[in-house]
Amino acid sequence: MFEYRIIRSSRRTLGIVVSPEKGVVVRAPYRATVEEIRKFVEEKSEWIERHLTIFGEMKSLSHTGKDGEHIMFRGREYRVSVMQSDIINVTLKDGILEVGSPHPEKISATKAIIELWYRHNAEVILRNMFKDVLFRYSVQNFKPAQLTIRKMKGKWGSCTSKGRITLNSELIKLNDSLVEYVIIHELCHLKHPNHGEGFYSLLGELVPQWQEMRKQLKKYVF
Repeated sequence: MFEYRIIRSSRRTLGIVVSPEKGVVVRAPYRATVEEIRKFVEEKSEWIERHLTIFGEMKSLSHTGKDGEHIMFRGREYRVSVMQSDIINVTLKDGILEVGSPHPEKISATKAIIELWYRHNAEVILRNMFKDVLFRYSVQNFKPAQLTIRKMKGKWGSCTSKGRITLNSELIKLNDSLVEYVIIHELCHLKHPNHGEGFYSLLGELVPQWQEMRKQLKKYVF
């Protein structure tokens, strides 16, 4: 049996939310008894277990800054090794992300260093990949008005009606093939703003395996 938290409010009905970050949360009216809540959860147990299984197969891209934890970078996993250093530096070597910090005992400082390192690499690498994809599919004559790289919540990328494309900087943690898929997906929106037949026709032409790519992306939590 799974654990769950109860949050009471002035709502009228019982509800359940299942998420990778918060687990199982039951939202209940103030008047609901513990027994009523228990029976409600039992009735929904199959649905809850199914979603917990799905979330259990997902991989979190977040990190804490702790020495010894594992993080992702361009589809590979690296173990964080924090060491004393007068100069802040980050080095990738043999499956290890070495972080030099004047304050190796401060987890928050290490996390900030890694975040800065991620942002720098995302800005450089994702922009170069974007240019490469544009060149490779130049026959499509994609004309994005602007490219922005920033951390986003809930989406890997976006494209506005004015042709401004934004890529989630968290993409730097995934393998290149998934990043390219997201880039192409957003470029297709330059010609087809919605997810209609025309959009998927073009996407399927450029990325025949787009359904598998989308499936892989859904395994990650950021």
